[in-house]
Amino acid sequence: MTFEIDIKPSSGEALPTNGSPVTLEIQIPKNSNYPYELPLFIIHCEALPSYIRLACMKQVMQEARANINMPMIYMCIEYLNENIVNLIHNPPKLRDVTESFISAPAIPAQNKKTSKQQTQRKRKLTEKDLTELSQKLVEKLNEMNVAEQYQAIGKVRNNLPAYSFKEQVVNAVLKNQVVIVCGETGCGKTTQVPQFILDQEIKSMQGSKCNIICTQPRRISAIGVAGMHPFLRVK
Repeated sequence: MTFEIDIKPSSGEALPTNGSPVTLEIQIPKNSNYPYELPLFIIHCEALPSYIRLACMKQVMQEARANINMPMIYMCIEYLNENIVNLIHNPPKLRDVTESFISAPAIPAQNKKTSKQQTQRKRKLTEKDLTELSQKLVEKLNEMNVAEQYQAIGKVRNNLPAYSFKEQVVNAVLKNQVVIVCGETGCGKTTQVPQFILDQEIKSMQGSKCNIICTQPRRISAIGVAGMHPFLRVK
């Protein structure tokens, strides 16, 4: 998944780039476990030297790393909008830029699908197919819960205020057509509630039939929230 965002200073002042736009390109590899892994950030601007663009990219990656397991892409865009002018006017030393630079894997080239593959993808799944897919989701979820690399993330999730309301939220969703969840900023409403629901559906062997639609005031936030659960990618 690749998309580009035009960076505009939150202060309303003009970019010090002689009219050349600053664009943040974001690449999320197909096999990425975003938001538990960093995406790839690339800053484009013809008027900026490579050194300054590299400095901006490093700052964005550090912001992403500080907000891992959160809607980090949205936060990085907000960070750039607020700090882009200062970063251009006051770039760090070259040594600081190149030291401990954080990178992410690039997206491998994708082959174009043949008409036969497209036809197979559009094939309607049978009840047997759905059952097999639901079973795969159960297996993947169980593998995740016992995986060593997930344990630290699991502890973070368990410590969020929303986690203590997990059963209450899931039961409310199962019994009602409309449920409104209110809570303080950072309690886990956005990041955890969709995962609570999907996890419950997977455990109930309904994972293949579960559809969760994420909406946000900004498109980039919706994309970030929709890609949070690591077990939607089952081949």
